[in-house]
Amino acid sequence: MSDKLVHLHTHSEHSFLDGLATVDQIVNRVVELGQSAIALTDHGEVSGHLRLQRKADKAGIKPIFGMEGYFTEDRFVKEGKKGQNYDHMTMIALNQKGLENLWALSSLAYIEGTYYGNPRFDWELLKKYSEGLAVTGGCMGGCVGKFLNDDSYNFEKAVERLSRFQGIFGDNFFLELHTYDAPESHEWNKKVADIAQQFSIPLLAVSDSHYAHPDDWYAHELMTAIQMGKNMEDPDRFSYGPNQLCIFGEEEAKSRLDYLGSSIVSQAIQIQVILPRRQMLVLRKDVVCQSFLIIQKWMNAN
Repeated sequence: MSDKLVHLHTHSEHSFLDGLATVDQIVNRVVELGQSAIALTDHGEVSGHLRLQRKADKAGIKPIFGMEGYFTEDRFVKEGKKGQNYDHMTMIALNQKGLENLWALSSLAYIEGTYYGNPRFDWELLKKYSEGLAVTGGCMGGCVGKFLNDDSYNFEKAVERLSRFQGIFGDNFFLELHTYDAPESHEWNKKVADIAQQFSIPLLAVSDSHYAHPDDWYAHELMTAIQMGKNMEDPDRFSYGPNQLCIFGEEEAKSRLDYLGSSIVSQAIQIQVILPRRQMLVLRKDVVCQSFLIIQKWMNAN
């Protein structure tokens, strides 16, 4: 039986000290599961796109080019503690123009918005480079998602944000349901499903994968400890736990979200089947050259 799930929130080694899986491992896992496509959405990075194209072409699956960007209200405001001055936003290029815009956002975020090493873009850049992109409200630390957490719950702010994003991206704005299996994630997913229903926003079921196979979880724990400057024996060390952030098959993803109801989950997965079909693009030399021209124009102007 074919596996219809298409992962649209996937991290690789290009998410520095966060993504464990190589692009090769990701594509091999997708082929192993019998899935037909895979997105690459690294943190602020588009540097893995060409590698994904080459590996996916050889494997006979469809590459989907994306990024998990760092959104901030104003990219020129650089103050506050690390990690408290941006929100995550998953982004997918739907066509050639979208790919150019995705690369432009990543480049300008690095050039103009970097703070504590995080390349950030804002409302101004989103509006300018929105064409051809599909975006989401992100994870539990996302541009909409964080306002649905118990510790920072703010329904009015969530509605304000999603309304502005809908105004920019229209039907190409989505909310994410995460397969992370923990009580706080379950409660968060229920709130996401509720607000999606209230405002007619389509849902995506994502794993936010950081490694390819379930057995890779401990190696990812080691990487996370290094990133946070912790010892593995430290009782205060943050832990995701075993088998939470890998690339799942369709049936496991459904079972992890079954408390939401089969209709919600099935609809989310069906959207993920349709969305890649809308993506009509391939990496071309002229597009790559154009991305460098964008950077050169900025450098000449400044």
